Amino acid sequence: MLEGHCTGEALADQYRTAEYPLFDMWYRFHGLTSVLFFTISGLIFAYLLTQDNSIPFWKNERVKKGFKRVGELIFWGYAIQLDLKTLYNKWFNGGYYILDWAYAFHVLQCIGAGILFLLLLYGLYKWIKLGRLEWYYFLGGMLLFAAQAWFNRYIQWDKEAVESGLQASFHYLPSNAPAFIQNMFYGEFSQFAITRYSGYVLLGGMMGVIFRKNEYRIFDNKIIFGLILLGFAMHQWIAKVIVKIDGILVYWNLTDAKYHETNISAFKDFGLIIMFIGLLMLLDKKVKFKDNLFLKMGRNTFPIYVVHVIVLVGGLFGIGLKPHLLHHNLGPWATVLTSLAFILSFALMTYFIEPLDKAYSTILSYLLPWKWNQRKSKEQKIEI
Repeated sequence: MLEGHCTGEALADQYRTAEYPLFDMWYRFHGLTSVLFFTISGLIFAYLLTQDNSIPFWKNERVKKGFKRVGELIFWGYAIQLDLKTLYNKWFNGGYYILDWAYAFHVLQCIGAGILFLLLLYGLYKWIKLGRLEWYYFLGGMLLFAAQAWFNRYIQWDKEAVESGLQASFHYLPSNAPAFIQNMFYGEFSQFAITRYSGYVLLGGMMGVIFRKNEYRIFDNKIIFGLILLGFAMHQWIAKVIVKIDGILVYWNLTDAKYHETNISAFKDFGLIIMFIGLLMLLDKKVKFKDNLFLKMGRNTFPIYVVHVIVLVGGLFGIGLKPHLLHHNLGPWATVLTSLAFILSFALMTYFIEPLDKAYSTILSYLLPWKWNQRKSKEQKIEI
């Protein structure tokens, strides 16, 4: 994530072509990082959530922490899209501040929505006490992918209508809804629509539940190589299966077009992620990693993501490396060194994450009214 975003902002345009094999390879792998990010988020959350299924839903600490994390993800997802510097200048110097981009539905909001779906389906499973939880997550993910296929076809028609002059502007969905609602599905800023990317969270959740049920034999060679082969087969042949399904649905008049063909890449990407997870498990089996800084960075992905957006692109405060220092203006070697320095700076931040987190909590206790009582009670305990 850190390398990809930094390289994306730094590398000069003349090197961004297929004529440079390294860029072409980087570009292909970079496109999978978001899919991996969403899938792993769902996998880890569901794995921790199902540690003890005998606990009632509302008494499960992971459920309480999950809803809290959903709120934090959505809050920070919108917060880092603000530009306080521009807002300040417009406020005091006159002018109109365009908030359209602040309504975008991006990575953090989408992961928050995915975790909310995991919690709701887990609650449904606990309530009706029927079936297996992994099937709830699988069917939920498939439903979201099916919805995205319909949106893909609609978006194609909408763009063709605008390009051909049949309509003057795009017809975003849901019609007449506020921009921040439309961006969750099909709007001007729908880079990470719920219907596609939250599906990866649910499918990751399915894997997390399966891993939890098989935690004592998850590193058996049969399971590891089974994952690798399943991912490879899915990437290679899922397109033929989807085309066949679309043909059957059209033949039976259940759909009026081949919708699901538009979403083949989502399934192929998920196949690559399954294969990649299998390879990581094989590596972990062969090489025992200690509880080091690398793993500590993995456990602090959320604060790292928020801070890297603020530092790199000026999220929230409007002051960042882009465009002042990085704006598609570096050669390959300078880009590599810059990305390496960027990663190392966040490794240093992670090393000191405990005192930084304490300072962050203290600042929030003074800024947020609902934190005041918590701060006062802590101060009283210290005095006693």
